[in-house]
Amino acid sequence: MYNDFYHFKSEPFENTLNAKFFFPSDRHRDVLASFMYGIKQNKGVLMLTGEIGAGKTQALKVLKDLLSEDKNNKIIEIVNPKLGSEELFNFIANCLMIEPVDGCGANQVLTSIKQKLISRQTEEFRFVLLLDEAQMLSDDSFEKVRILSNLEHDSHKLVNIVLVGQPELIKHLSRVPNQALLQRVAIAKTLNYLDPHFVRQYIEFRLDTAGGNPHLFNEQAINKIAELSQGSPRLINQICDASLFHGFMNEKRIIDSDVVNKAIVDLPLIQLGAFESEKEDTLENIEVEKAAVSESDEDAYADISLPTKEVQQPRQYNLNKRLLYKILAGVVLVLLVWFSFVLFNAFSVVNQANKEQGTKGRTSQMSQPAAYDDEPRVKRVIPVDHSDSRYQVKTFNSQQDNFDRSYEATNDIATQVKTNLDASTTNQASQPVVKTNNAESSRSVWDAEHLIAFPFRENMKGVSQVTKPSGQAISQVIKGHYGSWNASIEDVARQTNSHITSFNDINSHVVLNLPKLSEINLLTKSKSGEVYVYFGSFTKQSLAKERADYLNQIGFQTVFQSEKWDYRYVSRVYIGPYQSFAQAQDAVMNLDFTDFSRVF
Repeated sequence: MYNDFYHFKSEPFENTLNAKFFFPSDRHRDVLASFMYGIKQNKGVLMLTGEIGAGKTQALKVLKDLLSEDKNNKIIEIVNPKLGSEELFNFIANCLMIEPVDGCGANQVLTSIKQKLISRQTEEFRFVLLLDEAQMLSDDSFEKVRILSNLEHDSHKLVNIVLVGQPELIKHLSRVPNQALLQRVAIAKTLNYLDPHFVRQYIEFRLDTAGGNPHLFNEQAINKIAELSQGSPRLINQICDASLFHGFMNEKRIIDSDVVNKAIVDLPLIQLGAFESEKEDTLENIEVEKAAVSESDEDAYADISLPTKEVQQPRQYNLNKRLLYKILAGVVLVLLVWFSFVLFNAFSVVNQANKEQGTKGRTSQMSQPAAYDDEPRVKRVIPVDHSDSRYQVKTFNSQQDNFDRSYEATNDIATQVKTNLDASTTNQASQPVVKTNNAESSRSVWDAEHLIAFPFRENMKGVSQVTKPSGQAISQVIKGHYGSWNASIEDVARQTNSHITSFNDINSHVVLNLPKLSEINLLTKSKSGEVYVYFGSFTKQSLAKERADYLNQIGFQTVFQSEKWDYRYVSRVYIGPYQSFAQAQDAVMNLDFTDFSRVF
C-alpha cells in the first residue's frame, strides 16, 4: 500500500523467506561459512540454535540455496519435525526415489538408503539432510538421526545432517538418551539477536534492497526500534512495516520516533519484547567432540563462496575520506555507464540476428483460454532463479518455434503435427518421439498420438478415497489434501476421477480418488517401452514452453502432449526418453518439480 508513496519496488519488511533480503552480518556469514565447510568436508552432524525470530530459518534457506548451486549435492529438507521415526526413513527413501516394498521394516529401508547413497557416491557428491525446528523431534527420532549419521563407506560419511532449532534443542540433546547424538555434533553455532549498532544497518539494508531511501528512518526512530525489538529481526520487521503504514497514512516522508510510538499501539506482541536468551543453554557450556582442522581443511574453508554483501562495523569517517569516496564513486559510475553502453550495442546485434533466424518456419498462433479464473490460484514460480545461478545461459534459438498452435482435433492438424514431429527426428520416421539412449539431446518434440501414458489413472494402486464434505468445493478439498492446487494437480485429479464434471461443485457428496504423489510415481512408459518422467501440466502454452526451454537449457530432452479440458486446453511436459526406470531416476534426482514442491 505504501510502496508507491515511498518509491519501493517491493515490500521491504515482509517476514517471508526471501533470500534477496538476507542480512549478511558477520555472525550470519560465520555460520554459513562454517556449515559450508562442514558439509564440504563431510563432518557429519552440524547444529544451529537461536531464539525465536533470530533468523535461523532464513539462514537455513540461504544455506540450501548455496548448496543447490552445486548439482552434485542432493538436499532433503524436512519441515515437519513431528514426522514419526519410521516415517523419517520412508520419507528419505521416497526422496531418493527408492521403490517402497510392502512390509519392509526400518532396517531394510535404512539398508536401501545406504545402498542408494553408495551407488551415487563420488568424490564430489554430498547428501545433506536439513531439519528445521529440530527441538520438536522425539527421542526416537533423535535416535534415527544418530543412526543416519553413522552411515559410512570407505571411511567417508554418507549423510550430512544440519539440525536447526531453538535453545531447547541443546537441552534435549543433553539428556541421557540423546547424548550419543550430541557427541557427534562436529560444528555448533548460535544466532543471537542483533546488537544495537547492527539494527541501523539492518533497517538501511532492507530499505535499500527494496529500492527505497535507506535513510527513511531518522536516528530517534532507529533507536526506538532497537529498544523495542531488542534486536529481533522479526520484531524489527513488524515495527518498521507498521511505522511505514502510519507514515503513509499521515504523509510523513521521514519516519521519526513519534510515528513509531503510534505504530506499535497496533502491535500488542511488541509490548512483550523479544524472547530472552537463556545463557545456560548456549553451546559454549556443552562439550562437543570437535575434529582437528588440518591445513587442507583451512584451505577448503577459505574457498567457500558466500553472499557478497558483507556488513562491517560502523566507522566514523572524516571529511577528506568522504570526499575521496565520492570521487571514487563517480569514477565507478562513469565506468558502469560506458560498460552498459558497450553491452547494449553487443546485445542489440545478437537480438537482431536471432529475430531474423527465428522468423523462418514460424506458424500462426492462436490464443488459449485463460485457466483457473474461477478456481484457487497458485503463485507462478520459475524453477530456478537465473540471476545468479550455474544455469545462466546465453540466448539460443529454441527448436519449439512451432509450439504455439491450435489444438482443435482435426485430421488435417493432427497430420501436420505428426509431419513436423517426424521431420524433427533422426532416422525415426515411424515414431513421433526421438529414440536415444538418454535425454542428453536438449530439444523438444511432440507426442501428437499420445504414445506416452499419463502416469496416473483410475483403478491404480495406492489411491486414497476422500469423501467431499458439503459446502466445500472439490478443488478446495483436493488442495487441502495435497497442499497445492495447480494445473498439474488438476490433471492428476481429472485422470483418476472421471465421474467429476466440475471441480467447483460444492453440493454433491462425492468420493474422490486421490493417488499418492511422489517423484517415483511420475515415471511412465510409452507404447514402445521407453521410460519418461512427467514434469507437469500447463493451461498456458507460454508457460509450458518456458518450462520446456528451461529444461532444454540444462540438458534435458522434452516431449509435449496436448489434451482438451471442457473449454480449455492443457499442455503436458515429459522428460525423456530413457532406456530404464533406474536411468530416469538418476537423471532427475536433483530436478525441482515446481508444481509438486509442496507435496514431496
